[in-house]
Amino acid sequence: MPNALERRMELLSRLNARRSDTAANLAFEFQVSVNTIYRDIGALSDYPIYTVQGKGGGIYMMDGCRAGRDYLSEAQAEVLTRAVELLNSDDQAIVRAILKKFAVPERKKR
Repeated sequence: MPNALERRMELLSRLNARRSDTAANLAFEFQVSVNTIYRDIGALSDYPIYTVQGKGGGIYMMDGCRAGRDYLSEAQAEVLTRAVELLNSDDQAIVRAILKKFAVPERKKR
């Protein structure tokens, strides 16, 4: 049986691959309680994971995000967004491409 850190890294890996799952299914796979899965998700709060309650709910990896990838911080993205207006059109295109590639994607409403 893996320790909590190993389980959380494996949980992150599975969500990264599957993009979503239910707490009940993950609890079954890891042979732990649903509450343990929710504690693990809470411990992984630095990653782009979120939960949706109710029918059709579950645990999701944010669209466009991949665990282990570096993204711009909100402040960095804000500065680049403001600065892009001061650049010539060729440089604007480059900065916009950087923002598109490295800014954390917006979470889609479900």
